[in-house]
Amino acid sequence: MRRGCECLRIMQESETAISKSIAEFLDGAGVFNLRLQSGTVQKGNRFIHLSKNGTPDRLFIYRNPYQTNTTFGIAVFCEVKRVGEKPSAEQLEVHKEIIRAGGVVLCVTSLDEFIAEFNRLKMLL
Repeated sequence: MRRGCECLRIMQESETAISKSIAEFLDGAGVFNLRLQSGTVQKGNRFIHLSKNGTPDRLFIYRNPYQTNTTFGIAVFCEVKRVGEKPSAEQLEVHKEIIRAGGVVLCVTSLDEFIAEFNRLKMLL
């Protein structure tokens, strides 16, 4: 019975845990990455506006190490969702803005899915 509980817990991994695993993977690969904060937070009697609502969870900059003739990388944003969840309408609108600006958006539900998308992206660039 305990083993079934562990499987359920793994399937319900939080977005925060998935994002942290992605950060550790990217750090290990030597890829610059950031966790992005969006919305508004209150500090005392002041409100601090963070990134625009709908901003993806992570940003990393990928530069193909085999393209030695350029120093430019591509901005890749990563939206992290739990299994079965989908981005909100507001998030999808921000994704469209990023793509129109020339960036890439990945939407993933696990570290394994992120690694597969990361490897696919490396092949395309």
